[in-house]
Amino acid sequence: MKSLTRMEEIVSVTVFLVMLSIMVIQVLYRYVLRLPLPWSEELARFLFVITTFFGAAIASNEKSHIEINLIDPISQFIKSERHREAFIKVVQVIGNMISLAVVCTLAYYSVKYAYFLTITNQVSPAMGLQLSWIVCAMVVGLILMCIHYLDAILQSYSKSHWGMKK
Repeated sequence: MKSLTRMEEIVSVTVFLVMLSIMVIQVLYRYVLRLPLPWSEELARFLFVITTFFGAAIASNEKSHIEINLIDPISQFIKSERHREAFIKVVQVIGNMISLAVVCTLAYYSVKYAYFLTITNQVSPAMGLQLSWIVCAMVVGLILMCIHYLDAILQSYSKSHWGMKK
């Protein structure tokens, strides 16, 4: 799993740096040389989408997505420390299962959308790039998120995670 996370980080950072470079080149060409590049804004947008979905996969692995934590205040009403910890872990597993279901659903419909874009042969206006490739990058990011949520759920079911001895 560490090699997968490392690959995600390398792809995300590399794509981000390429996007940043293209944006700097775009500004220089447009405002300094007065020769705007028609493809640069479109490519930067596509790279931003890729960075977003790979970054979302990294965030799901690090459990750093935005959350509203109501578990801790509610769990304070549970007197037993053991029951409180079990309650928190059960709610976390349920949350991971819901997240997994949502992300798998998004991945499924993204695959259908990529297929639609392929059979209709839709291309980007400035670069002539198949739009299905951009959606495929989204699908890869969503599948990576599915893997991370599934891993979190499986780790939750390990005996040591529940405070039990093996």
